[in-house]
Amino acid sequence: MSKDTYYFPHDFYAREDPKLQRVLMKHKLSGIGAYWCIVENLYEQGGVCRKCDIEAIAFGLHCDTELIESVLNDFGLFERNADGDYVSPSVNKRLEHRRLVAQKRSTAGRKGNAVRWQQTSNANANDNIANASEE
Repeated sequence: MSKDTYYFPHDFYAREDPKLQRVLMKHKLSGIGAYWCIVENLYEQGGVCRKCDIEAIAFGLHCDTELIESVLNDFGLFERNADGDYVSPSVNKRLEHRRLVAQKRSTAGRKGNAVRWQQTSNANANDNIANASEE
């Protein structure tokens, strides 16, 4: 999208979700941080966290691969697709909403542009007629 934002929406009180509470109990704040970094990665990668990227994600976050694998697998926060990659239905729902909004805005922009160009060409045609009759 040409006008991507640098934030993503999430539910209020997400930290009170029982699944995230279990992450907090087991991995402390580093587990919560890993969770939100994985969610951010999902937004960056179009809704899919590839299983082959787990080691690179852990390296980028300066944490153990085991932490990332645990957050992905042990708490019911993510699902696996047919390829075995990780997805989040809530992230994908929000990405689809963003795509639909962008599509509607694009359609409206094209319609507005067509109207503007039609008005401009009509105005130019009227100017030409007026100029021709003055001679």
